[in-house]
This record gives sequence, C-alpha cells and structure tokens, in this order.
Amino acid sequence: MDKCKHIGRLRLAQDHSILNPQKWHCVDCNTTESVWACLSCSHVACGRYIEEHALKHFQESGHPVALEVNELYVFCYLCDDYVLNDNATGDLKLLRSTLSAIKSQNYECTTRSGRILRSMGTSDDSYLSHGGAQAWLRNEDRMFTALWHRRRALLGKIFRSWLELTPTGKKILEEERRQEEAEERRDKARKRRQERKRELKAEMEKMPPRKSSRLQNQIGMSSKTVPCLQKTSQNMESVTELKETYTSGDVRLKKSRLPWKTYKVTCLACDNKSNTVEPFWDLSLEFPERYHCNGKEMSSQYPCLLTEMLAKFTQTEALEGKIYACDQCNTKRRKFSSKPVILTEAQKQLMVCRLPQVLRLHLKRFRWSGRNHREKIGVHVHFDQMLNMEPYCCRESLKSLLPDCFIYDLSAVVMHHGKGFGSGHYTAYCYNSEGGFWVHCNDSKLNMCTMEEVCKAQAYILFYSQRLTQANGPSKIPCPSTADSQQHTELADCSMDNSSS
Repeated sequence: MDKCKHIGRLRLAQDHSILNPQKWHCVDCNTTESVWACLSCSHVACGRYIEEHALKHFQESGHPVALEVNELYVFCYLCDDYVLNDNATGDLKLLRSTLSAIKSQNYECTTRSGRILRSMGTSDDSYLSHGGAQAWLRNEDRMFTALWHRRRALLGKIFRSWLELTPTGKKILEEERRQEEAEERRDKARKRRQERKRELKAEMEKMPPRKSSRLQNQIGMSSKTVPCLQKTSQNMESVTELKETYTSGDVRLKKSRLPWKTYKVTCLACDNKSNTVEPFWDLSLEFPERYHCNGKEMSSQYPCLLTEMLAKFTQTEALEGKIYACDQCNTKRRKFSSKPVILTEAQKQLMVCRLPQVLRLHLKRFRWSGRNHREKIGVHVHFDQMLNMEPYCCRESLKSLLPDCFIYDLSAVVMHHGKGFGSGHYTAYCYNSEGGFWVHCNDSKLNMCTMEEVCKAQAYILFYSQRLTQANGPSKIPCPSTADSQQHTELADCSMDNSSS
C-alpha cells in the first residue's frame, strides 16, 4: 500500500523493547522467526505464519501497525496490507536505520566522555584471545549502542513536539487531519452503500416466488381435465383487459367493476376531513403488535382472529407530531406566499367504500428479527366460512348496499409451507362447486378434504366470494352452499391475478 492513513496517527511507544536485541523473540512462544513488534506499545510476538500471536495482540489491544524485526517490513492490520509510507516526523525511517545499525554493528559512536564505540568486527585479535574480555566488551558495546539509539529516539520525539507547535507543523497536521476525516467520510458512505445493497438483495431473496408464464399455460391446459378450472384462461384474459383498461385511462367502461378503498384524514385542529379514494386488488392485513415480538411469550402463541386483523386494518391511527398540511387551516395563506405552511396534528383511517365480487385477503406473515433478518409468523389465524364486511366499510356503502351484499363466503385458502421467504412450497384448498366439497390442491395432486381441515390450515391468502351483488341481484359467484360451476372460474381468475401482479 502506497499510503496508509493509520501511519499518520502513529505515535511510537517510549523506550520500546525492540531496541534491545535480547528481546527479539515472541513473548508467548519464544520463537525468533517472523518476529513482529507492535509500534504502539512494547509488545513483541510472532507472525501469522507461526502462531499468530501478533494478530491476537492486535485483536485484543487494537494496535494496527507492526514492524517485522528481521526484514523491517511494516504491516497494517486494519488495511490488511504492507505499508510503504511514513509519518510526518519520519519515525519509521529512523527506526529502520536504528535496527539496521544494531544488527550490523558497523559504525562508530562517541559517548559523553569522548570514548569511541567500535563494532566487534573491528576489534583487534588480541581481544579475541580472551573469552571473558570479549564477552565483557560485547555487553558494554551493546549497552552504549542502545543508549545512543534511545538518545536519537528522544531527540526525534522532541523534534516532533516542536514541529507540532510551529505554524508549518500545525498546517501539516491540520492537512493530515482533514485528509483523515475525508477518508473516514468516504469509508462510511461506502459502507452505507454496501449495507443498502445487502439489504435490498436480502429483501429480494426473501420475497415469495412468482409464477412464470409457463406455469400459467400449464394451468390453462389442465383446465380441460379439471371441471372446476374450465374457464381459467378466459378469466385471465378478462382480468388482463381490466387492468389495461384501468391503466390506459379509459375508466368509464370498467369503473363499476373495480373495488375501492378510501383514506380519511381528519385534522385535529379544525376537524376538517379529507378523503382519498383509490382502487385495490387485495387487502394486506398485518398481525397485531404482540405477534411481532421476538421473545416466546404466551400472548404471542394464542391464535389470532381474522376479524381482529381487519379491525386493525381499519382502525383510526394518529399521525406522529404536527406533519399534516390541512387545506382548511391554510386557506388564508396564498399559494406563493413566503409564510411557512401551517402543520397540524391529524389522524387517519382506511375503509372500504366499494366491495369486490371476490375479496382477496393477504396475511402478512413476517416480522423483523434483528437488523436485516425477517422471519415467518407461524401463528394460526382463525377464520370463519362466512365473513361480514359491514363493520369495515364506510358509511356511504352502508347506506347504498343491501345487508346481504356485505356477506362473503369462503372460496379458497392458499398456504405457504416453509420457514423462510427465500424457499418453500405453496398449496391451496379450493371449493368444488359441482361436487359441493373441498379439494386440497398440491401441484398435480387433488385430494378431497373436510371443512374442519380447511379451518385448521395456516392461511397465507384467503379468497371470499360475495354472496349478493347490488347491481345483478344474486352473485354469479355462488357460496359453497350452492352448486354453480362458475365459482372456481372467478377464483382462478383472482389467483392468477395475484401471481402475475
């Protein structure tokens, strides 16, 4: 690495043990091969090719920069690369020259008393003839050599402290600090982008798989042999035509067939109500808060009611803080006025204002566990064969529809088998109107079942058929109590619409 930002922050330890050749070994395993000295403290340990004691020291102390005693390499554990640059005061260059001088012993040094310290390579032969004198001179030479290099290190620290007090040194340190802060901001921004990419990838992997067009064609081919799916392809075309008609802007022909829901926002300051109406294809129902906790509490293990989830879907919620720009409160304010917009507290409510012939209820069986992990909610949801939608409709619908128009009968139940969202298997319970019985559909296998088995299923998507429509009298989609072959036609229509959307 040409430049490491951690070298600029490096401050060498005082009286480092690396200046003493007797400590050029690992303090843990006592090896002399691949010895690395920490430059922030006096710790000396072996490298990653021996016992990795130097790496363990970095993990415990957080000191990133180390120097190899024999080869004089400098390595940064945070950057995970060898370092070529030096700090502003040149401590690494001074330390390398000091260690090279200690190992070579081919220089002369003068002490305070004027004595010249020579290396052992320049000693006379007379000294070599006496073993004791030779050892004494060697120890004395090493002692004075260490003192001389410690003096140089002390002078280097004094020079560095003086440089920090000068205007030029302050300018250099300020420039290094700005570069380090800019590098840290770039690192944080890069980490945030990588984190968002990982979250998006995990979100895409956890989404339920969609049915391909090949599988839709296979369902259309199988409708020739299964009586309850005879008109699936025709209904798929009608739903596609309905979507294209609505999205193209020609709403007049198909507007009466679309289900609608309304958002009611009430200003708490002036009690002004604002309604926003939009179409919907299904209702996504969330579980109550007690089922979103990670702990295995007793309250989260009890079965949940479908009516409770519908009540949570249509309940009145208060907006957090003053964030609503009420039109009534801002009537006196001009459109291009410089005055700030008046924000007030408000509450919102979602209601159904036009009921569909086939009601599709999607149960959001997931909760967040940790930061980037979603897990499935495996609680049983209790649903009835008959559903009354009158409590969840707005007042205009209550006045314009007959009471029987709010009654829905169960037509199909879709289950997801598996713990996660990246994998699993889908099966369904469908009502056969010709035979008057329920069928469990598992790929190409069809098995008859009872209503009790259907009610015990862990539902993921519920299909309800309207018993009576306002415009046409009795609905063309009969309830399970009648025998009409067109029920599963509309059911398959909505199922394929859900998979294609």
